[in-house]
Amino acid sequence: MKAVVVGNGRGVHVSRMPCPVLGPGQIEIVVRRSLVSSGTELHYSDTMRQSRELFRLGYCAVGEVTALARDVAEPRVGSRMLAMGWQHATHSERICVPQRLVVELPAGLDFDSAVFGGLAATALHATHRGRHRGGERTLVVGLGLVGQLVAQCVRRSSSFLAIADRVPMRCRIACETGADEVFALDRPSEVGAGGFDVVYLCVTGDATGIFARIFPIMARAVDGQPRGRIVCVGRFAASIPFGPELGNVDFRYSARCGAGYRFDPYVAGATDIVPEDGEQTVDANLRQAVGMIATGRIKAKALHTHTVPIAQAADAYALAQRPDQALGVIISYP
Repeated sequence: MKAVVVGNGRGVHVSRMPCPVLGPGQIEIVVRRSLVSSGTELHYSDTMRQSRELFRLGYCAVGEVTALARDVAEPRVGSRMLAMGWQHATHSERICVPQRLVVELPAGLDFDSAVFGGLAATALHATHRGRHRGGERTLVVGLGLVGQLVAQCVRRSSSFLAIADRVPMRCRIACETGADEVFALDRPSEVGAGGFDVVYLCVTGDATGIFARIFPIMARAVDGQPRGRIVCVGRFAASIPFGPELGNVDFRYSARCGAGYRFDPYVAGATDIVPEDGEQTVDANLRQAVGMIATGRIKAKALHTHTVPIAQAADAYALAQRPDQALGVIISYP
């Protein structure tokens, strides 16, 4: 079968790979669409280039069930599914995915929209980490796919939603899908009265300068001290000088897409877990994300900018490196 890989001294390319073998607790799916997650995948396409083995890329896919492991009772063969999972839901013609990392799609939900469900679950988990109470002023910095989805997820719980990114196209899309205003981080006086209660940093690289701009625009308590929550999403580094002047600002990191993700006994259905208060398991987040896309609360079509056939998958990664031209890049399969 065809799969998108990197390694053996080569960059992203399509290679013939063995079909995966169905394991306990898994579901086999023939893939129709998969989504390039540029932040994570560009990182691995660089770091795994010199790997001695071919490394399969991708972790968000949709398709139809072709087989079930003996210990899996449902869904039925032919069901349309969203699948997620690093080294499971890869950019491949066929995949085998643990049963708690797949969700059946509602009738009428098209593959091009549904494939955003995996990253929407990541965004949902971040908003749960943000502990929204309702009516808060929210700022989302960084409008790649996850940042866009975070902004859409928090819109209803925010009295005011601002967004910030250096790429005009990304800001335009975020405004079209519900953001109130584009915020200029280099002009903090624009924050207005009250400051931001919750700030999401969905960025990459060195975020030291961003943090320096965020602290002065956080909300203030009655005594004038900074307060609020900064939720860090993604892979970045920063040097932060902690001191009393930070007041009572909470820092939270949001990893992955819900409790149990990448815990093999859970995703295969062999054990249960209880998530932290206010959070959900990965499969609950996936179900909620699919429901939000199906009902239009998440406007996935607005994020879809390009479709590339798997035979030309290297072009998809070239597009992912052009944030001024591309956002949601989907790989299609014959």
